[in-house]
Amino acid sequence: MVATLLLIACGDNGPVSPTPPGPLTAPTLSSPADDAVVPAQPSLIVNNVAAQVAARTYDFQVADSQAALTGPAEGLFASATGIAEGTNGRTSYDLARDLQVGRRYYWRSRVTQAGVAGPWSGSFRFRTAFVANAPPVIQAITASSRTEPNTDVEV
Repeated sequence: MVATLLLIACGDNGPVSPTPPGPLTAPTLSSPADDAVVPAQPSLIVNNVAAQVAARTYDFQVADSQAALTGPAEGLFASATGIAEGTNGRTSYDLARDLQVGRRYYWRSRVTQAGVAGPWSGSFRFRTAFVANAPPVIQAITASSRTEPNTDVEV
């Protein structure tokens, strides 16, 4: 008599699926530093979040008050979504709108991965420098050819 032995394995010995990413953290703001003086169109730079499984994009917000960052989108000075993560450990957004001279602005960022947005970073503030007015340059003075002492001269 011939016996056939059939072995059936119990348990999952198949390929290991990757573990889902942990909760997203907020990116850290890099540049401009808090309370820095910037040019009219600065680049906003964040340090990328720790390595995760899927591709990430970043959102940026700029407002002229701290309160406007948490308000409706219409109150923002500028914003951008879906900025691809930089490959050098940093991601940047070039502000395309000219800033007003001598004004303070606030900015923040967050990361999005697989359709899930992480928390917003804290905010930094920056300001544009005041541009000094150039003093006037007098090119010429004209007056009548004759003047008398103790009289007004029209120039």
